[in-house]
Amino acid sequence: MIFLNELLEDYRDCESHTEKKEVLQELMNHLYDCEIKFERQTKEYSFNIDYEKLKEYPELIKVFEPYQLIKYKVCKSFRNKKTLSSIKFLKLSIENMYGFFVDNEVYLGKKYYRMLKTPINEYYKTLKQIDKGEREYIDSNQILDKIKNNLKCAEELKAEKLKLKIDINKKQYYKLIEPYIGRTIDRYRSIDQYEKEVGWINMVDVPWNEDNVIIKYIVTNLRGYLMNYVRDRKPKEQVLKLCKRCEEQYEPTGSRQQYCLECSKIRKRESWKNSKRNRKYYNDKYM
Repeated sequence: MIFLNELLEDYRDCESHTEKKEVLQELMNHLYDCEIKFERQTKEYSFNIDYEKLKEYPELIKVFEPYQLIKYKVCKSFRNKKTLSSIKFLKLSIENMYGFFVDNEVYLGKKYYRMLKTPINEYYKTLKQIDKGEREYIDSNQILDKIKNNLKCAEELKAEKLKLKIDINKKQYYKLIEPYIGRTIDRYRSIDQYEKEVGWINMVDVPWNEDNVIIKYIVTNLRGYLMNYVRDRKPKEQVLKLCKRCEEQYEPTGSRQQYCLECSKIRKRESWKNSKRNRKYYNDKYM
């Protein structure tokens, strides 16, 4: 059984870049060989129409019938996480990040799943209104419009979320994150090192405890690297400003820039000529 703290200790003791690369490759091999893998699971929002209760509302039956079953995908969870070894737990976190940053069927945003739930919510809301005798508040056309609009909104939200996903396969994903993991473990400081540098005292002397620290450290950094990767892939929005001098549009290179490139040059020349230090030189030369 591999302990991550022992592996990172070997990495810390390496005297050359080649040796460190070998230890990193050993860690990656353990991850590749681990049987934990990303899996999707199908869930659903479903309801059965109470035809007896809605017999006086045939228009409502027509509204709800097409939406009795709406399926969606989620990332399969592992309930007994406490029984997983350190390397398996790390692999599980990395695979879940694959689902979040790469897979097109899961992690589509809370609002997306909330919109998908509109038909079932509207159905049970309508039943309550019928039970309370609030028939005057029930409008089948209004209910249908809300369902259609929210499901359309769900598709739009999904499309926006998919734009942020990274278009790579699993092999390419691991090739992408390997150098990120390398940078992360290169910066990692063991609990012993942290004690010496900061003066913090570790009250629990258990290797597994430090493995948890290592897992959290790697996962947090890896998530940050992937978020930066997604951010840097997005095309930057062009921001235009009006030049304070010529009043023409230009693309600024900094937040404090007030003049276009040509006017900036003119302003610098004017500033140089008007400065007390250079006024005498300018007058002697050109006047």
